[in-house]
Amino acid sequence: MAEAPAQDPASRQERLGRANAAYEKFVKPNLVPDDTGKLIALDLDSGDYEIGTDELQTTHRLRARCPAATAWMFRVGSPYVHRIASGGAE
Repeated sequence: MAEAPAQDPASRQERLGRANAAYEKFVKPNLVPDDTGKLIALDLDSGDYEIGTDELQTTHRLRARCPAATAWMFRVGSPYVHRIASGGAE
């Protein structure tokens, strides 16, 4: 099984900066209160995006329009797409 290539931290930070800038410019001005909690699949290069409730379906819709998309995922109203809680058992 081939290992994924290691990401250069500077390159990752650059993509994160681009993603946040694109979200602020292309997505955020078009959001409505009902979008809170939904997922955004955003193409870093074009600014095109899709909104949905399922990560895979939302990304597939974006790639159907932008096959070469450099996709970045956001959750509206949260700094995390996924959150893994730790702590005691319930």
